[in-house]
Amino acid sequence: MREFILKLKSLYGMWLRQWEDDRQEKAGSFFSFIIRSTSLLAVYVVLDRSLMRITKLPPESYSGAFIYLEFLKETLLSWFSVILISMVLLAVMSGRRLLSSWSDLQFGGSLRWLIMLTAGGLAWAFSTYDFNLYFNYAHYVDRFLLLIFMVFIYWRPVFVIPFLTFLLPIIWQFNVLHGFPWAIPLLPVKILVLFSSVFLVSLLTKKFRTSDFIFLLGCLIAAHYWVSGFGKLSWFWLSKDQLHFLIPATYANGWLGFLDSETISSMANFLSNLNLPLRIFTLVVEVGCIFLFLRANVFRFFIVGWVTLHMGIFLYTGIFFWTWAIVELGLLFLFLKKNDLSDLPIYGSQYAIWAFVLILTGVYWCNPVKLAWIDVPVSYTYRFEAENENGKHFWITPNFFGPYEYTFTLGNFGYLDNEKPSIAMVWGAGPSELVDLNSKDEFFNYEKERGLIRYEKEKAEAFRKFLQRYVRNWNERRSKGAYLTVVQAPRFIWTYPAEIGFSGSKRIVRIKVYQVTSLYVDGTYEEIRNIPVMDLSIY
Repeated sequence: MREFILKLKSLYGMWLRQWEDDRQEKAGSFFSFIIRSTSLLAVYVVLDRSLMRITKLPPESYSGAFIYLEFLKETLLSWFSVILISMVLLAVMSGRRLLSSWSDLQFGGSLRWLIMLTAGGLAWAFSTYDFNLYFNYAHYVDRFLLLIFMVFIYWRPVFVIPFLTFLLPIIWQFNVLHGFPWAIPLLPVKILVLFSSVFLVSLLTKKFRTSDFIFLLGCLIAAHYWVSGFGKLSWFWLSKDQLHFLIPATYANGWLGFLDSETISSMANFLSNLNLPLRIFTLVVEVGCIFLFLRANVFRFFIVGWVTLHMGIFLYTGIFFWTWAIVELGLLFLFLKKNDLSDLPIYGSQYAIWAFVLILTGVYWCNPVKLAWIDVPVSYTYRFEAENENGKHFWITPNFFGPYEYTFTLGNFGYLDNEKPSIAMVWGAGPSELVDLNSKDEFFNYEKERGLIRYEKEKAEAFRKFLQRYVRNWNERRSKGAYLTVVQAPRFIWTYPAEIGFSGSKRIVRIKVYQVTSLYVDGTYEEIRNIPVMDLSIY
């Protein structure tokens, strides 16, 4: 036993030596770099999985005024308390290093700028969201604590970790309908987890190696693009996918809704000429990023490409990955500064090969969301009609259901219909056989032959209860506003009109849900069917 302990101490000492100080960070062997980066990724995986598990609270936890208190109760009463105790012990053992300032880190000023941008975008988005009418609480304490910890992060890097424990429980409340777009805030969250992992390891090794962090940061970001690009590496997508189908599909959901259908048809017709170059561009910036670390200029090229891609996605769909874009723009700024991140010794053939391995295996260690599909010229859209106590009928926009507007804009509510067969589609993404549709009759025949009844009783009942509870609370409050919504962050998905659709002077007593089928063929957009799929009395 004693020999075993001595051997462990020897291995630990050898591991610590991989972080030994060297002025240029070039003297250490590449083998040491692999050991360090592998160790950091192991810590990242444990921390990432643990944070996502312990911060996912049961729905009833949000039916109180203070989310974080519920988070502490859930954590301390579970086996995750072991992780919490371990982190506290590590903090005690590290002494003064725990409160290391940004100036203690190499390129600390640049790192603070980058982390503040990352955390700041998330804090803005998730402290200014609409009053949650489903749980009937604004959770003001949690919102303000999120902002207060932004000040703490500016002061000391260690506060990124508690910031995440405030942020993630707030985000999980929006998943009650299982349709929240984790893809949009996920990358910035994982960047903060990665930074926290490197910082925690630095408490043991007594050195925060900025080159290691930036290398793994590049691999993390690239992995999120690569997995989507890999999903597009099929002959059908390369040769036949029609990106311009996104314009009429998202128009049906309210994007560019201030334009008429003739204008949308003209836009889609014009953009059809750009399909090939846009497909090539998409693959270059998503698949080509596996070569990210060949040279610093290559890194810069891909950052510009990623930001451009997000602007194109916004133009086509109204989906706004702004939390990704501001981080990438901040990173680009730092890479353009002299004597800054672009001068780190993490470029060249050896590093490019190691990055190639990490990016390709990113699907296992960072769980990126795959964003790849086949665009088709037909789509199902769900619209909501309300009736007030005076008998007046009016359409209500998805923003009425904020902060759940994403689900009500792009959600697939096929599980509500127990009569009509339908195709598995989400806003214009569907089976490849539909790409060459020529008429509505052709689609209706395909739907009849290949469609399925997608009714799910449990989901339908849960949705009914959600609507009843949400609208009843609206009738009592008549507002979705909270104190911080006057400075609300840009929405993740934009639709028109942005207003909720009515004044709210009378109570809503009934909600009807309609499935609208739209088709874009022969250069023309039209709605070909509008059928009710749910009729719900609120009282």
